[in-house]
Amino acid sequence: MLPLDLAGKTCLVTGAAGFIGSLLCQELKTQGATVKQLMQEPPKVESENCFFCKLGEEQIPKEAVRGVDIIFHLAGRSHTLTDTKKQEQLYFQTNVDGTRSLLEAAEKENVKKFIYFSSVKAMGEECDHRLDERYIPFPETAYGKSKLDAEKIVLEGNYVESPTILRLVMVYGCTSKGNLAKLISAVSKKWFPPISKIDNKRSMIHVEDVIQFSLLAACNEVSSHKTYILCDEHDYSARFIYELIQKALGKEVPSWGAPIIMFKSIAMLGDLYRLIFDRRFVFDSSQMSKLFGDSFYSSNKIINDLGYKPERSLDNSISEIIADLIPK
Repeated sequence: MLPLDLAGKTCLVTGAAGFIGSLLCQELKTQGATVKQLMQEPPKVESENCFFCKLGEEQIPKEAVRGVDIIFHLAGRSHTLTDTKKQEQLYFQTNVDGTRSLLEAAEKENVKKFIYFSSVKAMGEECDHRLDERYIPFPETAYGKSKLDAEKIVLEGNYVESPTILRLVMVYGCTSKGNLAKLISAVSKKWFPPISKIDNKRSMIHVEDVIQFSLLAACNEVSSHKTYILCDEHDYSARFIYELIQKALGKEVPSWGAPIIMFKSIAMLGDLYRLIFDRRFVFDSSQMSKLFGDSFYSSNKIINDLGYKPERSLDNSISEIIADLIPK
C-alpha cells in the first residue's frame, strides 16, 4: 500500500465486519488513523470505538460520528438472487434511508469527507460494450435502483463538503464468500464441468486495489463530488477463469468444454427448484448470467485522477486465493 496522509485522522467505517470493511480498518490503522466501526450486529468483543446500529431502522449513535474526519460507508443490503417485494423494500430502507440518516448525522458533526461504496449495478445489468462514468445509469433491479438513489443523496444532498462515489465490480480476494470462492470449491471437488471456450467479458478487482483507491480518494480533493468505477484493467471470460483455477489446483486443463445448453438446462432446473422449495439451488439463471454474460467497464477516470493503477489481477492472485480457501 502507498503511504498516505492519514496519521491523526479519525475515520468511521460502516460495514466494518465485512470482507472489504475489515481489511480497510486494518489498513487505516496501519496508516496511523484512529478507526471507529459501525456494525449491523453487536461486536463479539466490546470496544469503545465499536458501535451498533441497524441502518434505516435506528438512529446513528452520535458518538460514532463525533470527531470523525472521513466516513467510509460500506454497509448496506447486498444483492440477492430472489427479490421478493419485502426484499425490495429492505433495499431502499437500508441502502437509501440508512445512507440518508448517516449523512444527516455527518452533517450535524461537520464531517468533511464521505466515501460511498456503491455498485455498477446502479448503472444497469449486462451490456455488450465497455461502460465508463459517462454512461447514463438505467438500473433494472430494485437493488440497483436503491444504490443509484443512495448515490444521488450522497452527491446532491449537500450534507458533507466532499462526497465521493465508488462503483464496485465483483471484488475478489482471500475470502470464502462470493461466487469466485463457490466456483473454486466446485471445480476442486470436480462438481463443475469444463467450461466451453466462449468470449464473454467481465470486470473484476482485487480487494487490495479497492482499499488503495478508496484511501487515495479520501486523501485527494480531486475526487470531491466525483463518481468512479473501480475495476482492474483486464477482461475475464468464464473459460479463462476456469483454466486459471485448474492450473492453480495443479490439474490438467481439459481441451473440451461442456456446451452452453447444458449449463442453461441446469440453470432452468435451479430456477424451478427455487420456485417449488423457495430455496436457492447450487446453480440458476442468475449465476448463469454472472458466469457467461458480459459486464465490463473502464477505470481510466480514477486512474487518471488519482495516479494509481490496480496492481493485482486474477492471474497473479489465484494461487494465493486457492491456498487460503483450500489449505493443504
